[in-house]
Amino acid sequence: MKKKRVYLIITILLVLAFLTLLGVLTWGKTLRVAKANRRLAQANDPEGAAAAQRVYEDLLVDQPHSPYLLHNLGLSLYRDGQAAAAAGRFQSAGEELAKITGEHRMSPENRRRLEHIFHYHQGSAWFTTAEEAAPEEAIAGYEKALAGFEEAIRANPDDLDAKYNYELTLARLEKARQEQEQQEKGTGEKEREGQEEKEPGGQDRERQEGDRENREGEEDREDPGRDGDGQEEEEAGDSPTESTAGNQGEEEDSGMSKEEAMQLLEMAESGILYQGPLLPEGPPAGKDW
Repeated sequence: MKKKRVYLIITILLVLAFLTLLGVLTWGKTLRVAKANRRLAQANDPEGAAAAQRVYEDLLVDQPHSPYLLHNLGLSLYRDGQAAAAAGRFQSAGEELAKITGEHRMSPENRRRLEHIFHYHQGSAWFTTAEEAAPEEAIAGYEKALAGFEEAIRANPDDLDAKYNYELTLARLEKARQEQEQQEKGTGEKEREGQEEKEPGGQDRERQEGDRENREGEEDREDPGRDGDGQEEEEAGDSPTESTAGNQGEEEDSGMSKEEAMQLLEMAESGILYQGPLLPEGPPAGKDW
């Protein structure tokens, strides 16, 4: 009988010890979360976001499906300037919240409250990401932010902040789409202008102009009326052996006096060898060559 009492007492003590240990561990985790939340809420604490982030990541190792820890981790990332990573954590928190059923089932009011918070923060994170992204990537960010704010409004139709953010995101999305259309239109016009400068045969405008200049140069070389006439006239005028009687284009004045002409005629009649016209002492009057 005494042995049974001893065993019973030992069993009770072990159960109490286990419950105490479990309570300490649970309370310890709850206390760590409470401290992390308090540091995250302090805006004047520059290291608060990073410290809280380490706590949430450490606790998620044992509770990877906790929507509360995922949401708080997203808040710490958002405070630390990592908006895209925060949006992913908020989305995971909403997905884990939807899986809570059965014995862990929560009241509809509490579920709608958490859904509103998760989706609202998810929309805010995607909006911040779109504001900081390149124009071609901003459209996708605004669309995701719009979906987040829409879900937040469905969970809580009385939230005026979510409605305002929805309208603001919609305006930014339309503006980003218009800018993208204008950019694509300008790029298309430049491409068309570049194609218009090309010839059907594949030659561009510069090559076409070069071919035209080559053709003009060949015409200049083939045309005897441009440079050839002047050159031939100079050669005909400078040659001392060519007869002046055969050039109809020259003036009648050959630069020879009447006496010299009679002398040449007498020499020709007497059979003396003809040696060509005698050169005048100076150029004829009115000539500069």
